[in-house]
Amino acid sequence: MRPIESKPEPEDGWSVAVVTLGCARNEVDSEELAGRLNAGGFRLVSDPESADTVLVNTCGFVESAKKDSVDTLLQAADLKTTGRAQAVVAVGCLAERYGAELAESLPEADAVLSFDDYPDIAARLRSIVSGETHHPHTPSDRRRLLPISPAERIDSTTVVPGHASTATVTRARLESGPMAPLKLASGCDRRCTFCAIPMFRGSFVSRRPTEILDEARWLAGTGVRELFLVSENSTSYGKDLGDLRLLETMLPELTEIDGIDWVRVSYLQPAEVRPGHASNPIMLRQHAIQKRVARIQELVQRPVLPQHMLKEQPRLGAHGFLQLRSPFGKLLRVRLHRIQVANLQPLAGEVLRQRRAAPVGQHPLHLRFQHTGRPQFAAL
Repeated sequence: MRPIESKPEPEDGWSVAVVTLGCARNEVDSEELAGRLNAGGFRLVSDPESADTVLVNTCGFVESAKKDSVDTLLQAADLKTTGRAQAVVAVGCLAERYGAELAESLPEADAVLSFDDYPDIAARLRSIVSGETHHPHTPSDRRRLLPISPAERIDSTTVVPGHASTATVTRARLESGPMAPLKLASGCDRRCTFCAIPMFRGSFVSRRPTEILDEARWLAGTGVRELFLVSENSTSYGKDLGDLRLLETMLPELTEIDGIDWVRVSYLQPAEVRPGHASNPIMLRQHAIQKRVARIQELVQRPVLPQHMLKEQPRLGAHGFLQLRSPFGKLLRVRLHRIQVANLQPLAGEVLRQRRAAPVGQHPLHLRFQHTGRPQFAAL
């Protein structure tokens, strides 16, 4: 990290551009960071070239995402020479996962911050831009920061990005489109061998329904018409609040919000899907691919309502999920609206998940919930 020349803060405050990489969960985190920065006196700008500080919210899941994050940080660092940028700061999953190691290997970044820095992000950035040296954190397994018992986690003071709960929503929209992601929960208690997310995102923690509903109303007030509910595992929502059916009971409340036309639930774990999540769920046990294809073939023969869409995402190449043989060939012959293939392969002790999709989706099963008087569910 190079020393930053100390300069006085402008009268109208330092400007900051937030660059987001990765998933929809990161988008929520970026908007929480933007809200905190705005409240802390920073001016939000959309163009990094016109910003005094560039905050890069990185992704650290698969190798391609890590490369994109490093490339973006290097591009932002170039603006310290060609633009007005005074500092480039890394946050997000890559920063949390590698901490001091990333800071040492990427001196072009002026600071690498942890999730624990998020509540004081404005003060952190102000000190960095003013020339103070930030000492990066040493990564640790964030699952150890929360109680083993899910029921005891809700009152924990551990920082969980996207879970800011204040009298007013701590979030500033960075996009103006009609769809916005909304966090149900963070972290995951499953131990999938191909996924390192629980290590740096921590154990599963639900948000309280009141927080979610308040934020949904706020989003509707900004012009949002479709809510995209996200988490690491949405089917676990409510287990730490004492009610695994909270998701099913909250969906109708979300659709009653003025201005909201669609509510879409993503990141559902197939092994945990229950009848209340969707009508005629097609996600059967992963190893029963023949039954699954037969079920899909049966579904596509039925009359389909205009708002219904069928989507399937097989996994290839790991744990015997699905081989690229006859079952997949049958699947290709089914008239699916969308198909997404996730290729799982081991590398350096991890299994990298490389997605090739048209259009891009997020998880094997998505739900769309439309307010048409009586709620109707559809598997995408």
